[in-house]
Amino acid sequence: MGKQKLLDRLLSPEDQERVLSQIRQIEKNSSGEVRVHLSDQRVKDVYQAARKTFSALGMTATRQRNGVLIFLSIASRRFAIIGDEGIDRVTASDYWDKLRDSMAEQFQAGHFADGLLELLARVEEVLILNFPYQEGDVNELSDEISYHISKPNPLPWLIVGGILLSPLFNLFTALALRRSGLEFLMRRNKFAALINLAAWVTGVLCYLAWYLFYRPWS
Repeated sequence: MGKQKLLDRLLSPEDQERVLSQIRQIEKNSSGEVRVHLSDQRVKDVYQAARKTFSALGMTATRQRNGVLIFLSIASRRFAIIGDEGIDRVTASDYWDKLRDSMAEQFQAGHFADGLLELLARVEEVLILNFPYQEGDVNELSDEISYHISKPNPLPWLIVGGILLSPLFNLFTALALRRSGLEFLMRRNKFAALINLAAWVTGVLCYLAWYLFYRPWS
């Protein structure tokens, strides 16, 4: 999946521009630095993944240590908000967790644009209050939405391939045995067909489980 395709799955081009405009407005009215990062990688600990991304994007290098990262793991259907130590000094220790929890319903309902814009508005409030714009402030980091694109997962396609090929394999095997006069092996082939049928049903269930519970946000 390409970067633009990943972004387009969540936000329309108009919504993307709205998000970027909101980020630029925040950085115009405060000295804070705000980034939005999308990842299609499934993560066990979204907070730790967000922390690593925060450092990888150079957000610990701002002069006042007042960067904020909104990290969305699309495959895990989770998100985290990370504030640098400068912001942590002026906010409650659970401020970002409470903000994340208050926004979770929007994202879970698929309202990504509205959720992001509302979240950015809340971030703007705390930045303007504690880090208002001062003369000489410069934009230290890119405003663009960043991405992490993992390699395609072949598992769903392997499952589908197995589901489609299993009955065809049994059919051709049965025809070959009948034409070659080895009909006595048909009983064994029927047993093999039962095994393949069980594998086919298992494959269908595995694919449904992946589709319902593990596929990325759509």
